[in-house]
Amino acid sequence: MFTYVYVKDAARAIVAAADRSGNERGDKYLVGNQRLRTAEYYRLVAEVSGTPAPRFEVPPWVAQAAARVGAWAGRAVTGRAPTAPPDLVRTAVSGNLLFDATKAQRELKLTYTPLRIAIEEAIAFIREGK
Repeated sequence: MFTYVYVKDAARAIVAAADRSGNERGDKYLVGNQRLRTAEYYRLVAEVSGTPAPRFEVPPWVAQAAARVGAWAGRAVTGRAPTAPPDLVRTAVSGNLLFDATKAQRELKLTYTPLRIAIEEAIAFIREGK
């Protein structure tokens, strides 16, 4: 399960934290309050986009092996960083990204945009070719 946040909400949180009186020492905030399992996220994207959701998920061991091969190829062949670094894939397949964002919501007076709206905007942006 992962926690999601609309990029514009994240940007507003950064500005609010920077502008917050008494935050000269640079308090840190976790931002986001919408949690979905990967399959739920794919279903939502499919519903909004009108395209089918993936029929199956890549087994974790395949994803991890591909990440290691990609990292090796990046170092040895192309000299570029991999698209899916092994540490990111490891987190995606074996961990979760859940946290309590109450402090950010309370201190920064955040309100969150529904994830569906964020996905609708992202899909429209992609379809416009921007």
